[in-house]
Amino acid sequence: MKINKKSIQITLGILISGIALYYTFSGIDWQIFLSELKQIKLFWYISGCFLAILAIFIRAIRWKLLLKPMGSFKIIPLFKGAVVGFFGNYVLPIRMGEILRAYITGKFTNYSGTKLFPTIVVERFIDMIAFFVFILITSIFVPFGNQLNFLKIIIPTFIGVLFLVSIIYYKYKEKIQEHFDSKDNIFHNFLSKLNIGFSSLFKVKNPLSIFILSLLIWLCYGGLFYFGLMAFSVASAVKIALFLLVTTTFAISIPAAPGYVGTYHSAVIITLSMFGIEKSVSSPISVMLHLIGLIPIAILGIIFYLESHIKYKEIKEQ
Repeated sequence: MKINKKSIQITLGILISGIALYYTFSGIDWQIFLSELKQIKLFWYISGCFLAILAIFIRAIRWKLLLKPMGSFKIIPLFKGAVVGFFGNYVLPIRMGEILRAYITGKFTNYSGTKLFPTIVVERFIDMIAFFVFILITSIFVPFGNQLNFLKIIIPTFIGVLFLVSIIYYKYKEKIQEHFDSKDNIFHNFLSKLNIGFSSLFKVKNPLSIFILSLLIWLCYGGLFYFGLMAFSVASAVKIALFLLVTTTFAISIPAAPGYVGTYHSAVIITLSMFGIEKSVSSPISVMLHLIGLIPIAILGIIFYLESHIKYKEIKEQ
């Protein structure tokens, strides 16, 4: 019997999420849980929701700059496509939202989604770089302490390796392209387009603007955690928010059910426990922080998806 790799990935993700959810809600005092939810300050919660949308809008601006070598794009269609893509990551397995984002944006812009997809991969690569730089900068002003000492080794090492790889790639990118173009199959055709997308990074005329926007995106995510903690009147909210930004970013990279269910919540609970916050209090905080990102993106995502007039069957075929 042929083993379906995709089915294994989905099953593994659901299993991991199930274990993480069990950890999230086992052994908590439900009276405290409900009491904490009732005391949420709506101003901070709603502010966090707006910040989640603002982060995607900044992404759309950055995406427009990245796409300049390919042509002129309007920000609003890029924003709509990005929102639907993030919504897709909440409801579809194995991050299929990224493919959905390219396809939907292609419909909104009358451009090939196949050509847009490599730029999304490049964008995620930039996110990774900006994340480490953002943490490095913020750690100067808000010391992380002993809990995240490993970052002092990882961040400089990562930046150094990235710089070296970038130099090597720049020198050989044409030969890499020639190799991919010499192979006539779907896999190498995809790698060829991906290489073109990465090569475009060296052609952008405003790399500083792209990098600043990338840092602003992470600032929005850090602010989202801060607003969420303020909704529960948590002390030392700035420091804890930065910790959460680090731990949840690593947590959502773990295979899980759609929407990072379980892994995200567990990361929040473990992080808050470092600051002496008991599980019956941290569990509702984890649920609320997850909903801050989910609710506004789900509402707008459904609206923009319906606006595209695309059927799920059509996306599945693509």
